[in-house]
Amino acid sequence: MILILKYIFFSIITLGFYPIYFWLSRSETSIRLQEEILMELKELNKK
Repeated sequence: MILILKYIFFSIITLGFYPIYFWLSRSETSIRLQEEILMELKELNKK
């Protein structure tokens, strides 16, 4: 019985953290891509 409760408890915690991790990693990747695009546009405008 205790093992089932531990399993349910850790499943809830893990499923709760996954969306946060997913959102943070996606936003970080998006910011990096936007910075690269901005740098390339600035270089193109200098020419």
